Amino acid sequence: MGSGGWLVTNFYPTRDPRWSHLHGGLDSDRSLWMLGLPTRRDIGDWMEVIEQSRDGAGATCLTLQGYQERAGQGRAIADDALYLLEELTSEKVPPVAWPAVETETFRPLEGINVVDLTRAIAGLCATVVRVSNVEFPDLGIVLFESNPGKRDAHLELKTERDWTALLRLIGEADVVLDG
Repeated sequence: MGSGGWLVTNFYPTRDPRWSHLHGGLDSDRSLWMLGLPTRRDIGDWMEVIEQSRDGAGATCLTLQGYQERAGQGRAIADDALYLLEELTSEKVPPVAWPAVETETFRPLEGINVVDLTRAIAGLCATVVRVSNVEFPDLGIVLFESNPGKRDAHLELKTERDWTALLRLIGEADVVLDG
């Protein structure tokens, strides 16, 4: 949330009936500043900032067409399909059966333990422990999309006790997500 209760990371309708996805990141002040909204810091006139820098307050804002035309990544994938399926064959990793799980629910990954060190990976129908910290605010709407079914462990990794707890969680995990 930005100051004043605005949700900075969200989808917003535009005048030309399309949608814009504004992502404020962990510090929403830069995005609020660029939009001319109040922030925790009193920053000057936003139009002056936009005139000084094409990227506004340090955030890139391009339409899909602008992204495809101007951004290097957009040009690199402009002619690609929405997704690419590629069969990977390897004799080094033989297929293994799913672990047996005593359950009445249908969760195909149930029984697989995941430690989630990210902030926005969707729940995987597995046993997911999300590691969080009050020093880093959550991203509002992203919580609703990506955290249902997850457990949360608040750890302060600067303390030996919590660092040891994280290492234990990782040691017991089948998958560790970090990114």
